[in-house]
Amino acid sequence: MAQCPTTVRIVAAKDPPTMNFQFDVNGVYAFRGHNGQYVTRYCRNNLQNLEACKPQVDQFCRFKPSARVLPGGQVVYGFMADNNRHWCAVNRNGVVKVECDQGEITPYCFFGIQVGQNFGSYVQVALTSGGRYVSLFTRNEYQYALEVAKDVPDEWCWLQVFRVDRAISMPPQLHQQYDFTFDPNRTYTLKGNNGQFLTRFHRNGMDNVEACKSNPDQFCCFRFSTFHTSDGRKKVAMLADNQKYLTVYNRNGVRKIECCKGELDHFCLFDVQAQSTWGNTARIAFVHDGQYLTLYTREGVQYQWESCKPMADEWCWYTLQWN
Repeated sequence: MAQCPTTVRIVAAKDPPTMNFQFDVNGVYAFRGHNGQYVTRYCRNNLQNLEACKPQVDQFCRFKPSARVLPGGQVVYGFMADNNRHWCAVNRNGVVKVECDQGEITPYCFFGIQVGQNFGSYVQVALTSGGRYVSLFTRNEYQYALEVAKDVPDEWCWLQVFRVDRAISMPPQLHQQYDFTFDPNRTYTLKGNNGQFLTRFHRNGMDNVEACKSNPDQFCCFRFSTFHTSDGRKKVAMLADNQKYLTVYNRNGVRKIECCKGELDHFCLFDVQAQSTWGNTARIAFVHDGQYLTLYTREGVQYQWESCKPMADEWCWYTLQWN
């Protein structure tokens, strides 16, 4: 078997298209943060906070927008919660929190939006107030509370916006998505949404898969084999440089991806969704038992690969490249 080269030729990948997005003032929306949780009205210490802490949308996660056009033509938006109170930027001892306890709408109740990417079932937006970005922030007892806190947006400032007063466009079924053929004689690299390559990374006695290499080396190279199930669906297995298969490994309830199986089994086989291909590059996602493989930061380990999301977001899509 040919050895994986230590240098891999990389062709610049195109970003997914952005879109011109406006909130429909007749609609109702939910927001999901980078932690995978939905923003909800949460009464804490007698304050009506906004925190990203709900795994599913309920009545406290539903917000109705309003719009205002500023003199310069910029459209800003306000949001009303289920308690008929407006979102508002409130300065509490130097911390500008976003709360939903404002009865009469004021200029502090309106937010600018910066539109990111369109992922089909949702749109990515960042909110601004007073020239600063709204971000999920953990402070004292507050976990993932919305604060006006950052001058430059990072992943914690981007919110996924879902319209929830009508049917949401869900991803197509897996068997309709697979349209990419792997060459078993090639080696492939995968780059995550953080701009880093996925690599086999030996940590605490385990061969993890983490997106932490800025330049690919032999530990970032994977081979793919294709298999057919009894119902005709295609699945793939991934082989790492240590000649072990990537597998879903349940460690204390966390479905990690590790390079540790010498023999194939059910936990080594993945569904594939290909979003687009160009040149020697494709945009691709992997699924195991209905859960997308995503980059996840947990217990100090940044961007490790896990199978834990029922719906794909930007952290579930990877740039696949080959030479």
